[in-house]
Formats: sequence, C-alpha cells, structure tokens
Amino acid sequence: MTIYHMSCTAKMGPPTDPMAVVDPQLRVYGVQGLRVIDASIMPTITNGNIHAPVVMIAEKGADMIKELWLQNETPEQTGYWRSKRNVTNDDGDGYVSDVDSFKQDDNQPRPFRARSHS
Repeated sequence: MTIYHMSCTAKMGPPTDPMAVVDPQLRVYGVQGLRVIDASIMPTITNGNIHAPVVMIAEKGADMIKELWLQNETPEQTGYWRSKRNVTNDDGDGYVSDVDSFKQDDNQPRPFRARSHS
C-alpha cells in the first residue's frame, strides 16, 4: 500500500483466490447487491498515477450495471418499448438525443409523472 494513492484493499480475482474480495463483475463475494467500483479492486499497485485506471474502472462498472438493468427491464415496467433501430435526433443545434430510439406503445399505460407545484 502507498500513502499517495490508496488502492488494492478489495482485490478483484477468481473465486479460487482466497485474497479476492470482488469477482470480475465487481460484485463482493458473499454479499448480494453490493459492488465495489474504485481503486481498491486493483490486484496490484500501479507505478504511476491512478486517475486514468480509476476512471476506466468506473466507466466499466457503470456499463456493467446499465447492461444488467437493460436485461431485466420490461416494457411493462417502463411503459416504453425499445425500438429495434438505433436512431439519434440531431437538429443541428449541437445536442444529440436518443429520444427517437423509444416509442410509446398505446396499449401500455403511460409512466407516472409528478406535477410541479408552481
């Protein structure tokens, strides 16, 4: 361990490694619903600054969680059906959105939206 860049305190590794704390999906062994997504999962201390590796770990962890949510998402839960095509809306104003990649199914209830009190 180093005093400058704390890392490697919750090592990632296979289930056969007695020192491993998290699996390759960043889930803590023996604890359901808990992930560790920071520098502590690094199995060994790096020689340089850890900023870039930590950003990469965070991006990959976020992608893993989003993929899991998308696999478990159903149209009944969201009120929306995902379109088969990946369409982006670019009106030339500098903003690109994926609003067109969703379409409302008229047979499904619309999602609840809270009203603002103004």
